[in-house]
Formats: sequence, structure tokens, C-alpha cells
Amino acid sequence: MISALLALALAASPSQPRAISMTGDAKMTFRPNQVVASFLLSASSRDQAGARKVNDEKLAKFVRACREAGVEQRNLTINEGGAAPEYRGNEVISYLFNRSVIVTITDMARVDDALTAAVRNGGVVSGSVMIQNTEHQLYETKARVAAAQAARERAKGVTEALGAKLGLPVNVSERTTPVESVPVGSFSVPVDGSVTSGFANRELIVTSQVTVQFDMEAPL
Repeated sequence: MISALLALALAASPSQPRAISMTGDAKMTFRPNQVVASFLLSASSRDQAGARKVNDEKLAKFVRACREAGVEQRNLTINEGGAAPEYRGNEVISYLFNRSVIVTITDMARVDDALTAAVRNGGVVSGSVMIQNTEHQLYETKARVAAAQAARERAKGVTEALGAKLGLPVNVSERTTPVESVPVGSFSVPVDGSVTSGFANRELIVTSQVTVQFDMEAPL
């Protein structure tokens, strides 16, 4: 009886909206495939040239340690700094030369080794460590698809319960939270131990919400 009345109403009022809107939600979790940390290297000496020389030596030691811990040379971004005077009253007593190095660790099995090597060889953590996944767009797409499918399944269930047939989508809107990198805080190295950060086991999350308006058709 309900189906017959719905079919009659749809046939009699072709100009009236015959649509149903439904929202689907989806969440994807995935692991990072790289960790990015910024380190500051500082060296002090009585003159600018001396401060730079000490910093050069410190940088060479730092880079060597990171390489031995599995970090590729191309994943060490060195930002040149400069020397700044250090005062005692109005007197310049020394110069401090700073450099920053961004370390990108792509071997997730050696994240803690690389972080330990960096800190133990003169690097001071600058800012938050970031976890990333270079394929984040793939997971965003998967989340959108899953949300759209959820919206369709919900709309189909409601439509069929009302005795109608789900038609084609006529309007779609979506909101996806992009995930590129997430700050996970800093860390410290015990005097008698190594870093155990757990960064490799952290999860990234992408969420998507898709709202779809479908045509509603009378059953054949």
C-alpha cells in the first residue's frame, strides 16, 4: 500500500523534489613512513673564525654519526647560520656560531638510532619532531571513497524501507581533514641509555565526511 501511494505521488508531482540526502563518515589510520627532526649545532670561540671552525668540526661529526645511523646524505638539510657576539657588560668576550640541520629519517626501523646519534653528537632538538607519511594523499582518497560508500549504503537502506528506489547522485559535498605531518613532541636521551621514542609506532589519522543528495525513484 505504501509503495503504491509513493509511486502515485511521484508520478503525479514530477516538479516536486524527489531526493534524499545522506551523510557518510570514514576514518583511516596509518603509520608514518618518515620522521623529521630539526637540530641546532652551536660552537663558541674567542673570534668569529674560531667559532666557525669549531662548528665545522662539530657539523662533520654530527653528519658522520647520522650517516652511520642510517640517514642518507640527501636527507640532511644544513642551514648555514652565523656568528653572534657574546658580551660581558659592554665587552665582547666570545662569538657563538649556530647552524641548524633538518634530519629526515626514512628507515623507520632506525628512527631511535638516528635520533640518539644526533643528540649524542652535538645536536640540540629545536622544536617538535614531526611524523609524516609521503603517501598521505592515497589515504585521504581512501577515506573519501569509504565515506561516499557509507552515504550511499545509508541512503539506499532508508529509500528501500520507504518502498522507493535509490537513483543517481545529484549533489555531493565533502570535507576531508588533510594529513601531511603531525608534531609528536620532543625527546631526551638518558645519560646511560638510548632514545626510545616510539615515533615509528605512532598513527596518523585522516577523516572524511561526504554528504550526497540522491534522486528517489518510484519502484518499477
